Amino acid sequence: PHGKSLYLGAQCAAVEGMDEAEGRVLIDRLMAFADQPQFIYSHVWRPHDLILWDNLAVLHRATPFASTDEPRRMVRTTIAGDGPTLAA
Repeated sequence: PHGKSLYLGAQCAAVEGMDEAEGRVLIDRLMAFADQPQFIYSHVWRPHDLILWDNLAVLHRATPFASTDEPRRMVRTTIAGDGPTLAA
């Protein structure tokens, strides 16, 4: 049910097997595709909201907020294991 994955994000710098310029073009094209509105969820925060995501499956970004007026409590949980939880 699940195919190959692509690790993509702002930290991507190169594509193995491509020269730097060619790799940069591909990364930029992939990021532009992933940033399309139909793939974006933007949460409107309310008191007591909780958001969870799988870092292996979601490209996520923080957005600016008024830290003095809007306190947040952030907790990271990592689940250890020997490999992915989905069958290859």
